[in-house]
Amino acid sequence: IIHPKIPTEDLTTTGVTPPEITTQPPPPPPSRLNLIATCRYENNPEKSLALIDKAAKGQEWFRQGDNIDHLTLKEVKDGSVVLYQGQVFNDEIFVPVEDDESLLKSDQVDTARATVTGSAAG
Repeated sequence: IIHPKIPTEDLTTTGVTPPEITTQPPPPPPSRLNLIATCRYENNPEKSLALIDKAAKGQEWFRQGDNIDHLTLKEVKDGSVVLYQGQVFNDEIFVPVEDDESLLKSDQVDTARATVTGSAAG
């Protein structure tokens, strides 16, 4: 086993300066935003609106270009919005898609028809 030699002299006395470590503040935590609806004006995008539910603050309408906490609503699309933090893309949030499952099951419809037919015959 080879053991590397551990330097014992101070780096500042040898003329070598250690690199400076700069720390940037951490980005703010992502906000809890839920997109409820969008209203898009194709010919006049600055009039486009987005209904956003901000956790603990309730629902609010925002126009394209408005600030939402530390984010900017850059673009309102049909069913989604694009958010930027400064000049950098941050996120795209979407209106939740509802499940298209019918409330009437095919066997329930057949049973209802059988009841109607049976009562008409009786």
